[in-house]
Amino acid sequence: MCANKIVAVSLVLLVSSICHAATQQVKQVTCAGKVVDVQVRPIAGAKVSLNHVVYDESTRAADSKLAIETRTTANDGGFSFTATLEGDSQEHDFELLIDKYNSCNKKFQTIYYDLETTEQFGSEKCVYSFKYCSNNEKKQWIGYRTQYSEDGTVNQGLSGLLRDIYSDKVGVHLQLYNPERENKRPPNAVLVRSSLDKYLQDYTEHPPYGGSIAGRFWGNNGQSIYDLLKGAQNLTLHDKVTKIIGHDTCLIEADTQYGIVKAWISPNLDYNCLKWEIIKGPNQYYRDGAFVNDEFTKCTAVYEAEKVKQIDGQYIITPAGLNYRVDDGDIVLSNLKYHFHLKNIDLNPDYEALKAFEIQLPEGTVATHEEVPGIQFRWTNGKFVPNVDDYLYKNLIGKPLPSLEGFMIGLEQDYNKEKTLLVCLWDMQQRPSRNCLLQLSKRAQELKAKKVSIVAVQASKVDQNALDKWLKKFNIPFPVGMVQTDAEKTRFSWGVKSLPWLILTDREHVVVTEGFGLDELNTKISEIENAK
Repeated sequence: MCANKIVAVSLVLLVSSICHAATQQVKQVTCAGKVVDVQVRPIAGAKVSLNHVVYDESTRAADSKLAIETRTTANDGGFSFTATLEGDSQEHDFELLIDKYNSCNKKFQTIYYDLETTEQFGSEKCVYSFKYCSNNEKKQWIGYRTQYSEDGTVNQGLSGLLRDIYSDKVGVHLQLYNPERENKRPPNAVLVRSSLDKYLQDYTEHPPYGGSIAGRFWGNNGQSIYDLLKGAQNLTLHDKVTKIIGHDTCLIEADTQYGIVKAWISPNLDYNCLKWEIIKGPNQYYRDGAFVNDEFTKCTAVYEAEKVKQIDGQYIITPAGLNYRVDDGDIVLSNLKYHFHLKNIDLNPDYEALKAFEIQLPEGTVATHEEVPGIQFRWTNGKFVPNVDDYLYKNLIGKPLPSLEGFMIGLEQDYNKEKTLLVCLWDMQQRPSRNCLLQLSKRAQELKAKKVSIVAVQASKVDQNALDKWLKKFNIPFPVGMVQTDAEKTRFSWGVKSLPWLILTDREHVVVTEGFGLDELNTKISEIENAK
């Protein structure tokens, strides 16, 4: 029989933490309590010990060590002790903490969620409701913006549909459109290709679109909080652990050319950044390719999580807030507040079922394309009329040369696949084009010796007799065809951006290069020969 069987231990435990040498944590543990038996009688001399378990994330192994040992007192079975617990130092702790934060953010690369953003400015507010979807560089925001006046009524003139859809081929931005307005006008949209990355960056960093959740904000040359920390030369890890929404975080601070950057990262929550802050002074705001000297003394953006939810085993910040304030001395120039709320989060979205990244526009939308000036396209029954692709410059490099048969019957019989082919699209009505053809005529024998065949195509419709007369007058020795149908469409489909336009193929008639000058021809031919 064991008369002194322990049945209860009452404890008072105090743990205070500080961050030390990057992600290494030092904890001060103060513990006090009593050991008693079944009759609640104090047990004297009972051994009480505290073991310190250190977990190595790289090996996923745990190492247990005795931290402190004591015995209970004779009079009341009490004990108390204070121990300092310190994890093993790691050489690359800074990089580990920052890179873990980056890994945590990668869940936003493939995700779907419903986002509601409330933008508050003074006594007015604006509510954005989006269905957001992302598949790496493909992103879309489909939703509605509701603008409220000071009296709480909806301002229809500033409310309407929002559509921003960016695939790897084209971007579509619908201008704010409200079908309920009395003076109805057709909706308008902009199609982008060459500036797709810029549009995508602009809307990813625009606060109502929710990029702040993943540490993105305007004025930093497209760099996220992670990018700014990773590229910083001057980093500081603050010693004290800060609790945010009840969770321990380590504060990293960086002094960058874009301002002071602070990030509160929580190792216990998959290294989510529960709070970040950017403080900019004059000449630290980056816009349109340069730092700008806007008239302010301080510009501050502070993002902070309000709640973290576990979804499919991953922690995700659901509600959060952002405050963006601009000051000029004692004068507040701007003070915007944003509140984000995420719901219906799917970390493995079925993009096909969602019809993600497909163009979705109101019927009758009139669109313009940045690369096709002067032409409008109307969204009709799920497609653009006329077909946008017919008016976009094609890149032929690496592709088989399109057929030349449509320019002149029998033209393709004048060359074979044993020779490199040089195609010149020109216009006899333009002096540079005429000069180019005359120069090629002079070099025809030289190029023939190098097994290069020349074919010219008159890129606009002209009088056939006038063309034949000019060719005969200057004794052009190679075949010359002419565009027979829509000259503008032909130029787009052949990727012709200016005239004259040279295209060079290999001996299999796969396009190797295009749009170069005659002075580069020898170099281009040599590159083809050397590539064999």
